[in-house]
Amino acid sequence: MSKDPQEQTHETHRETHKVQLYYKNSCGYCHYVIDFINQEGLEVELIDVAKDRAAFKYLERKGGKTQVPCLFIDGSPLYESKLIISWLDQHRDSLPSKQSN
Repeated sequence: MSKDPQEQTHETHRETHKVQLYYKNSCGYCHYVIDFINQEGLEVELIDVAKDRAAFKYLERKGGKTQVPCLFIDGSPLYESKLIISWLDQHRDSLPSKQSN
């Protein structure tokens, strides 16, 4: 007897998030987040706004401020290093990892 198609879809579907960390190399809080990302082996796109003027403008326009670190999750900003790390930790299963590549 086969399973209900909705049940099969639910089992194989895993929500994934597009995440980008906007940071500055001179920011200690940014390094705190980056260290967590590296220690946990997560794949997060890192964007240095000090080196990328267009990214800086995007951060200001989309996020409403130039504060870093800023994690964009599916296009929505999240600020504060402890909140970012908490979100990454809670959603690690929906993020690519370096081990899976």
